[in-house]
Amino acid sequence: MRGQAAPKPTDEIAVNSNFSTNFRAERDQTIARLTEQRVQLDREIEELSCEINRRQGHQLAILEEGLAELKRERQELIENIAIVEEATAETWQDIKIGFSHVGHSLDGVLNGAEQNSP
Repeated sequence: MRGQAAPKPTDEIAVNSNFSTNFRAERDQTIARLTEQRVQLDREIEELSCEINRRQGHQLAILEEGLAELKRERQELIENIAIVEEATAETWQDIKIGFSHVGHSLDGVLNGAEQNSP
């Protein structure tokens, strides 16, 4: 390096110092941006998780309500079957009238039973 002067140690330190300062600033800014993005993603994940849990809870409540209704209807049907099984020729008309007053229709069941009778 005949034509060039050797870098002065202070110039090298200054260059390294500026690089080091720029590096740290850029690194810190990058970390800050990435951290901000992570925080935003954390918020979105939390919101979506809550929404999923809320919907599952809501859907679960609907399913449980539907299940409870089906169980009530099944129990009522069991009770009605027991009533019909205990029917006699004398009580049959009263039972049919009772079902019609309660809002049940035995017409479909009766028609099906009559069609299946020998």
